[in-house]
Amino acid sequence: MTYEATQKSFRRKFKLFLSILGVGTAFLFVVLSGGLVARGLVFSPRIDQDQLVKVLPEKASRRFFVFGDSGTGSEHQRAVADALEKRCQMLEGKVDGILLLGDTFYNDGVRSVTDPIWNDYLFYPYGGSCLKEVAIYPTLGNHDYRGNVEAQIAMHKRVPRWNMLHSYYRIEFGQLLTLIVYDTNRPEPCYQNNRCASDFLLSSLAQSKTRWNFVTAHHPLFSRSAKYDDSMRNLGLRFRSFGIRSVICNRADAYFAGHAHHMEHRFDNECGFSHFISGAGGARLYPIKETGPGFAISRHGFLELDLDYQQLKFKFWDKDLKPLHQGVIQKSQLGS
Repeated sequence: MTYEATQKSFRRKFKLFLSILGVGTAFLFVVLSGGLVARGLVFSPRIDQDQLVKVLPEKASRRFFVFGDSGTGSEHQRAVADALEKRCQMLEGKVDGILLLGDTFYNDGVRSVTDPIWNDYLFYPYGGSCLKEVAIYPTLGNHDYRGNVEAQIAMHKRVPRWNMLHSYYRIEFGQLLTLIVYDTNRPEPCYQNNRCASDFLLSSLAQSKTRWNFVTAHHPLFSRSAKYDDSMRNLGLRFRSFGIRSVICNRADAYFAGHAHHMEHRFDNECGFSHFISGAGGARLYPIKETGPGFAISRHGFLELDLDYQQLKFKFWDKDLKPLHQGVIQKSQLGS
């Protein structure tokens, strides 16, 4: 993308060209030439609300597979993909979606909609006889941003199974669930909900009338990862987490993230939501802190969700389809 801004100041005229301005972002510019010449703010294009929201038919229950940090082409990704296919067949294909939590394409995203790694890292691994029928609701990760983000969005029009409507978007599963896919790589607010991810997240939660509200993103809010923990050395994570948590507090029922290469679950008692990490889809695992709140394990696998109007059942599986941790969350016990 290229944007042009022209402004007269002090009898000078200049043109500003901004290339590759990320989707859903704003760019603040200041021009200096022996003093202040001009300043301004350029927004990426306004997005029609209809392009950010997809409404699906009513169903009394929904089932999802949840994982991220997968796109390596490694034996670990293949093993998790095989487990997903087997589990899908065990469920006789009754899976309503894959919630993909980012870093789908290591190390540098995709170059275009025809990049061969679409097949190598995505459509082939998750294209078995059962999984190929399952819709994918993807999130952008930091490695995806190293490539062509616009190509990932454009792929939705070529492959309807790939539901990346934008870098952030919302799926409404009847009256049962609102799924908000949030872009934590570009979390800055701009106070216009069809231009910036954080404003869209807040407005979507505020206007939701569904029974459940889920948020998927790439970066976790807290973590027992030895690499991405809650300590002050990860100040960027703590700053991002504070802003997001304040938005979803007592508004969302669950937050799902990857980025930390392990699996984890804890409950935020103060804000009334479950925090899940399922970042063990194929990339190299990170060690975890052995002690801390909730459940955590450094093993390749995925998370399964089974949702109806009364409760959310969840179960973590490893790549050998061994159950690792499970639980039931009653909607009546939550604050949102």
